[in-house]
Amino acid sequence: MVVLQREVELPIEIPEPTKRVRNNKIEARGIDFSYDGTTKILNNIDLDVKEGEFLVFMGPSGCGKSTFLRMIAGLEGFDNGDIIINGTSVKEAHPDSGVVFQDYSLFPWLTAQANVVLALKQRNKTKSKKELAQIAEDYLTLVNLGHALKKYPGQMSGGMKQRAAIARALSYGSDLLLMDEPFGALDPVTRIQLQDLIVQIRAQQNRTVVFVTHDVDEAIYLADRIIIFAPGKNGAVTQSIEVPVKKGTNRQKLFESFEFRSFRESLLNEMNEQILNSIKTEVSEGAGI
Repeated sequence: MVVLQREVELPIEIPEPTKRVRNNKIEARGIDFSYDGTTKILNNIDLDVKEGEFLVFMGPSGCGKSTFLRMIAGLEGFDNGDIIINGTSVKEAHPDSGVVFQDYSLFPWLTAQANVVLALKQRNKTKSKKELAQIAEDYLTLVNLGHALKKYPGQMSGGMKQRAAIARALSYGSDLLLMDEPFGALDPVTRIQLQDLIVQIRAQQNRTVVFVTHDVDEAIYLADRIIIFAPGKNGAVTQSIEVPVKKGTNRQKLFESFEFRSFRESLLNEMNEQILNSIKTEVSEGAGI
């Protein structure tokens, strides 16, 4: 488990978890998307995401998981339907969210601190350079990069660069965090460390997280709920599955528990069944293999 170096005073207050009924943070209704107007990727997708929920998208490549995440982030358009975030359509205003991609997306000519400051300037136009630099330092310290403020991306490991990208997304101040396979290219040890870091930050700050992954163990460990995307002739087929596994502080015991292993097996079976059903449907309708 990653241990924070020191308690950090955040620039924007994040609401503490309460026992009230959670409202919908995100509402997607009737989302259609096609490439070139011919290849259907998403067809009539409906989705609600509750405030403070950790939602994971899973499924094979090419099913529209990352595309749908980019739509939520306001980075990709769609053919029909609408996505509402905090009561406002993404068509009307760019969503208030922090986004983390697999490729880090850091500017190579800026230090870790300067990369975070650049993001902060978009939201904190009245703060001085000194104040912005301090906020950037606080968030980099939060992800255990306090020692690497002046390092450039070329001087950092993959894990360090992804920590910097996470710090930048968190510093933006939004309580919505969108993550597209952020740990996919990292080594197993660094991946575990960053998983624990996200779990810790999410618990402390009650952020809503939408996360794309191909890793079943990662999905179960992180998620409150998993949306399975499977290929279909008329676009992706989705299924929502609640994660019944009680999360503990001991990762090894959790992964070795009967509860975890049983749910993991059922989840894999469900994913395989959806994919096979999609293939059978296409073959029966003459699509071939």
